[in-house]
Amino acid sequence: MAQGVRGRKIFFIINPKAGGGHARDWWQDIRPELDAAAYDYFWQFTENGREEQQIREAIISGGAQAIVAVGGDGSLYHAINGMVENDALLREDMLFVVAPIGSSCDFGRFFYDGRQKKADFLRLLAEGEIRRIDLGRCFFPGNAQLPPRVKYFINSFDAGAGADACVEVNAGGGRLKKFWRGGRLAFLLASLKVLMTFTYTEARIELPERIIKGEYIIIGIGNGKFAGGGMMLFPRAALDDGLLDLLLVPRKGRLEILRVFSRVYRGTILGIQGIVYHQVKEAKISAARPLFVEMDGEVPGQTDVELRVLPAFLPILGFAPADS
Repeated sequence: MAQGVRGRKIFFIINPKAGGGHARDWWQDIRPELDAAAYDYFWQFTENGREEQQIREAIISGGAQAIVAVGGDGSLYHAINGMVENDALLREDMLFVVAPIGSSCDFGRFFYDGRQKKADFLRLLAEGEIRRIDLGRCFFPGNAQLPPRVKYFINSFDAGAGADACVEVNAGGGRLKKFWRGGRLAFLLASLKVLMTFTYTEARIELPERIIKGEYIIIGIGNGKFAGGGMMLFPRAALDDGLLDLLLVPRKGRLEILRVFSRVYRGTILGIQGIVYHQVKEAKISAARPLFVEMDGEVPGQTDVELRVLPAFLPILGFAPADS
């Protein structure tokens, strides 16, 4: 199997605001290296609201065979949803590459094991190994205002407090990220606020073998282990096991919530009484009142939703096992 991206036409899509503007500087710094290596590439900065269309145009009109998303988890979300249509890649020979430069890079940090330096990325392009990982699929049935639609996620899904925190973080053009100069602290503070004021509602989670009902502050689905800027919500998750990890955190008092919150960063959340954790291939989630839905840091809608895994779906460039 050929290694790296050599021989492919590469499209770099860069979120210039990612990482507090660091992504723009990173791009200007690495371009001479790409030119010196004679990679066949073209590029664009993201245009707010057109990210997915930019990806589609690069593939269909520009002939891109590899998409490099430069930014945080939200950048990956838009790239994936531009590459995939009707549960299929726009090109069969498509390859996905991640440059985790954003303020929140939960997927990139997990998949690349923290290797985020420029030298690491250049080695990835030259020597990386193509792997196939699972992808999450979320179906919105639609309503009187919106038609049915499908969105995809590479890392995580949440309906509940995590989604409300994303709404808070993304409000006003991401003012919290700008003020605190990073997504992790912004999400931490937003999460604390939401956890203390969250309005519970009865939720129903339908799995193939059982139905679960209750009031939950977190209804999470993980493909990767981490979400929310370093919270290990899905400690048993693997990107290539053909499963999604379901986490339910039931209604708790404020002191108990703070205890839960402190343990997610240590990866010990499963030891908390009342936690529900299953590995599933599909799930349906509904609630007595609509809950915001968050996928990879973006908020595309509200419940009700139907989720399932697309096993071994996405070809992605990773470090070779010898580098692990």
